Amino acid sequence: MPKLALHWQIAIAISLAVIAGLLGGADAEIAGIKLLAVYAFLGTLFLNALKMLIVPLVSASIISGMAGIGGDNLERLGGKTLLFYATSSLIAILIGLTVVNIIQPGVGDTEALAASLSSDRARRAR
Repeated sequence: MPKLALHWQIAIAISLAVIAGLLGGADAEIAGIKLLAVYAFLGTLFLNALKMLIVPLVSASIISGMAGIGGDNLERLGGKTLLFYATSSLIAILIGLTVVNIIQPGVGDTEALAASLSSDRARRAR
């Protein structure tokens, strides 16, 4: 059996996630465990794993790239590279914090949202 290309694997995973979300809804349970809580836990776990990998991966790629160049001006190039990395990271963090504080995602009445989702699901079932 030939291996699927990565873009097809991603498309299938997204489709399955949408189907699971639509079938499960906000109040679905399996063995007394709410699926929404399981999805939230898995999402948090995934994001924390990404955060744990990003900084070492970027740092290792920068160091590897600088070591591969070699030459006499390595000190100057290394300083500029680290300065650029630190500055761009600082700007990205400031933009992210500003947008999050303005939009405030996740703030709201989650019970009203769950009731709305349940009523929408009940309407579709008829």
